[in-house]
Amino acid sequence: MAGQVKVDAALFASYDWSGRTIKNHRAQIRDFRSFREPTVGDEDKLADWLADKICPVEMSRDRLRSALLTRCREDRIEPPKTTRIERVLGAAESMFERQFTETTVARLSATSVRPLGRTTARKDTAFPVEATRARRALGLPHVSQLPTTSDTSRNSAGSAAVRCTVRLPRW
Repeated sequence: MAGQVKVDAALFASYDWSGRTIKNHRAQIRDFRSFREPTVGDEDKLADWLADKICPVEMSRDRLRSALLTRCREDRIEPPKTTRIERVLGAAESMFERQFTETTVARLSATSVRPLGRTTARKDTAFPVEATRARRALGLPHVSQLPTTSDTSRNSAGSAAVRCTVRLPRW
């Protein structure tokens, strides 16, 4: 980097990486490269874009981060700070998971949902308190709150059997 700006490399050790100097230099670099500082609105748009276009085909946090940084470069936005990037990634993953869950549950028949609700309700008591709080914070209903019917089939051994087929979209 010292060669690019034609400065002795030893001077980088004494550079003040905090304060007004770095803020001024960053502003000059942004102006020179035609970039701008990110806004909260930019972060929201990035999260929406990730949830809609990238999360359905990519689960790796590192690849999501790489896609976000590439998108910032394309849009001429200075990448957000690391903590803000993590917030955007978390929001995008949460939005995608919520949309995926809602789409999947909407495709299930009422006959399939009732036994799932009974199974989940029994296991729900073993879930940590944090999982229940997270579900409530996201506004997700408990499986027992989904529409149900009392229709159950029996297998040859006389046990209750549920056949659940979910057709997922191709991405």
